[in-house]
Amino acid sequence: MVTLASSDKLVYCGIGVASTTYPKTLGNYYMRLISCSGVLAADLFNLSIFSQIWLIDNKILSREETASDPNTYFSPMAVNVKSNGYDLLVIPERAQVLLQGRSGHEAELFLRILGGIAKNLPHTPYQGAGFNFDYVIPVSDANVLKRVRSCFMPENSPISADFLSNDARFGFYVSQDIDDSLRLRLDIKPAIINNADSIVLKFNVHREMNKAPTQQIEDFFNRFEELDNKCRDIADKINAFIVRGE
Repeated sequence: MVTLASSDKLVYCGIGVASTTYPKTLGNYYMRLISCSGVLAADLFNLSIFSQIWLIDNKILSREETASDPNTYFSPMAVNVKSNGYDLLVIPERAQVLLQGRSGHEAELFLRILGGIAKNLPHTPYQGAGFNFDYVIPVSDANVLKRVRSCFMPENSPISADFLSNDARFGFYVSQDIDDSLRLRLDIKPAIINNADSIVLKFNVHREMNKAPTQQIEDFFNRFEELDNKCRDIADKINAFIVRGE
């Protein structure tokens, strides 16, 4: 959940994956991956289909996965399966897998669960599929804050002189097509995490499906490693400049 603080800086809390669940710090400095998810968007999922038996019989989940946490539930409004390593949430407009750590088998997991849902429900009108990667970089150091300003608010900006206060904080948004079918979005926001100034890099890579064949959906989720690496490379460049001035 993201809420606005009285200082107009974003406060990040409860986004689903605590940074301590990630055993590996990505990048060479302070940057950490704090959230990673895959999403399959539909016109409308019929949640009555998503029973424990249906998920197991169609090899989308194992019996152990559906019974590993007492907070797992199946209801007419939502399905929430909490398993070792991920959470699966299904609501009428989307199915989402939120990782709780990195295992090296993320592509297989997304393909099995989200690709498996699409494969077994081929007549559902699908609207899109996407991956989300959120990174955090602490920026409390004065030199680091100066480089944040130079990165996102250069001196030749027409509004640079309007934001000279020591409490000014900066962000950035950019998007572009990365091939004929995918769109990459990067939203960078100032944040307060654990009472410390930080910036959060929110990557979204998505494909508009417009009722596409399920094979296209499976092909997308098969690209996890490629798209993960692309977003991490961009995050590493930002991290290296802000933290070390490289």
